[in-house]
Amino acid sequence: MQDQAITPYAPRHSIADYRKAADDCFAKFSFLYRWSGNFWRLGHSFDTAIDYLAEKGQPSPAIAFARDVLNAFEDTRGHWYDDYGWWGLAASRAMARAPLFGTDLTGKFQFVRDKCWAFMDKGDVGDMAIECCKAQHPSNGVTMAGAPNVFEQARKVPNGDPGKLYDLLAPRFPGGVWNCDWSYTINSYNIPQMKWAEPCFCLPIYDLSNPNRQWAKDGLGGFQNTVTNALYYNLAARVGAAAEAKRAYGFFDAWIKASDGPDDDGLIHSWKNNDGHVVGFIRERVPAYKSPKENVWAYRPKLAWAGDQGLVVAAFADYLQANPNDNDLRNLLQIRTAALLRGALYYIAAKRKDGTGALVPGGRLRDWWDPNNPNAPGGDPSNYHTGSGVFWRSVKYAYDVDGGFKLLIPAIAGFKDFLAFNADAACDSAGQSLPEHVRSPDEALIAVTNDLATLMAGIRILGGS
Repeated sequence: MQDQAITPYAPRHSIADYRKAADDCFAKFSFLYRWSGNFWRLGHSFDTAIDYLAEKGQPSPAIAFARDVLNAFEDTRGHWYDDYGWWGLAASRAMARAPLFGTDLTGKFQFVRDKCWAFMDKGDVGDMAIECCKAQHPSNGVTMAGAPNVFEQARKVPNGDPGKLYDLLAPRFPGGVWNCDWSYTINSYNIPQMKWAEPCFCLPIYDLSNPNRQWAKDGLGGFQNTVTNALYYNLAARVGAAAEAKRAYGFFDAWIKASDGPDDDGLIHSWKNNDGHVVGFIRERVPAYKSPKENVWAYRPKLAWAGDQGLVVAAFADYLQANPNDNDLRNLLQIRTAALLRGALYYIAAKRKDGTGALVPGGRLRDWWDPNNPNAPGGDPSNYHTGSGVFWRSVKYAYDVDGGFKLLIPAIAGFKDFLAFNADAACDSAGQSLPEHVRSPDEALIAVTNDLATLMAGIRILGGS
C-alpha cells in the first residue's frame, strides 16, 4: 500500500480558541449528561470530562458534576463486561484527583473502580444492580466468572453440551478475555435446537441456514473483540494486577506477532509508507478461532475502529508505567504505538485538501473505516460513533502519563498537523448544530464528547504543556 506525503497544515485557530470552544462544548455536555441513560457511554464521556475539569482546575463545579456522575453510575445498568471497563478506567483517573473532587468523592470513585475491576475480572457482582438474568436466576452451577473465563464457563453447560462445537470455537491464543451480553436469554433467538439451554450461558448459536455447519461463527454468544481486551489490559495495569496485565499483554503480543504470518490474519494489519515507516491499524476483533478455517463472527479484515487504536496506545502506556525498567519492552511498544498513530493518520482519517487543492492524508478522523463496507460494525452506529473521542482522549492520556510517549507522539511526521486539523474542525463545530445522525440526548452526548476530547488533546499537545 502506498501512502501520499503529508503537506504542512496551518492551523486556523489558536489554543485560546480551543479553550473557548471547550467551554462551549462542556456547557452542552453537562446538560446532555444528565439526560443520557447509556451506561457505558456515560463512563466514557466522564473520562473526557475529567480532562476538561482538570484543565479548568475549579473544584466547586467539578464536585457538583462528579455527584451527577456517581448518580449516573448507580441509576443506569451495564449489559456487557466491557461496559464496566469504561467506568473502571474513568474512576481510576477521578480517584487520583483529590484536589479537584475532594477526598470524599475520590474515595467513592475508588470504590467504583474496584467494583468494576472485580466484576470484569471475576464476575463478582457485589451490590451492583446489573442487568443480568444469571445474577437473578443462577442455576446448575454455571456462574458469571468474569471476562477471562467466559469460554470455560460455557463448557460447563449441562444437559446437552455440544462439546465438539466448543473444540472448534476454542481461542487461538490463550490469555484473552471475552465480551458477553448476559442480559438476554438464549431462547430469545427462538432456535429450536437450543430449547434445552439455560439463560445467559454464552452458548454456540446454531446457524439454520447452513446445513453443513449448524452453528454460527459468533460461537459463544460472546467474542474476543479488541475493545474488551484493551479495556481489561488498561484496567489491570491501573489497579496493579500485575499477573493479569502480563497475561493480557501476552495475548496482544501473540496476536500482533501473528500479523507477520503469510495469511495476514493477525490483529494488526501493517505496511510501510513512502518514507519507509511502518503504518498499521488494530483490527476490531480477533480474526479466527483456533481452527484456522473458521473466522470469528462479524470479522472484517479491513475494518478499523478509531477507539481501538487509542485504547491500545493507552494500554501500552499504562503497561510501561508498571514495567518502568524494561527498555526492550519500551522500544517495542513505542514502535507499535508509532505504527498505530500513523494508521489513524493515513488510513482511518479522511483526506484533506492542501494549499493547492490536492487531497492529502491527515483530514478529519473517522470513527471507523472499512474501504469495503461503509456500514458500522455490527449494525451499531451509535456506539461506534464514539471512536474519534476515544482515540483523542487516549492519545492525550498516553502523552500525559509517559515521558517517552510525550516525546514520541508529537515527533511522528505529520501527526501534529493531523491533530491541528481535527482540533480546528472541533472548534468550528462547537457552536454549530449537531450532526445529522444525532436523534437523542444519548447520541448528542457522543458528538459533543468527540469534540471535547479532540479539543483537550489539541490544548495539551499542541500547546506543549
